[in-house]
Amino acid sequence: MLSSYAGGRITVDEIRCEEHFRQMHHRNGTGRYVLRLAFKRKPHTFGESRAIAERTLNGMLRRFQRDPVLKSRYEEFLEEYEDLWHIEVYEGTDASDSYYLPHHGVLKKSSTTTKLRVVFNGSQETALGLSLNDSLHLGPKIQQELVDVILRWRIPGYVFTSDVEKCIDK
Repeated sequence: MLSSYAGGRITVDEIRCEEHFRQMHHRNGTGRYVLRLAFKRKPHTFGESRAIAERTLNGMLRRFQRDPVLKSRYEEFLEEYEDLWHIEVYEGTDASDSYYLPHHGVLKKSSTTTKLRVVFNGSQETALGLSLNDSLHLGPKIQQELVDVILRWRIPGYVFTSDVEKCIDK
């Protein structure tokens, strides 16, 4: 078992999250890794979340009427997430054991690269006062401290950087 990540001690919650990953991950037919969320409690114990998510959605629909560019970009985002298999349309009727994740878009017209940023609000509390974030195990921090990375940049004569956004298997 791992005793530390990125120089720090690992907690019991982090160990549980690591074990969940080790036991539950698999690769699907296309080679993608698949892993269920590492819940501390069952989703049906969260309380009602649909009404809150619907209010957020209705607010976005009102914004779409005033801002067709936002609507267009949001539709592109949803299509891309569906193409990437990050989301799928739910056709069923019984979602009593589900958590509805509110989300909204932030359109930044001054940005040259990412004009729309979709924010998924995992900290939104349900009717019972629980949030998705509160109900998931936290894994260990695996990134190094930014200051350590920046200081190491001073050592070599040349550095290389890139921005890996996402991978689409076509």
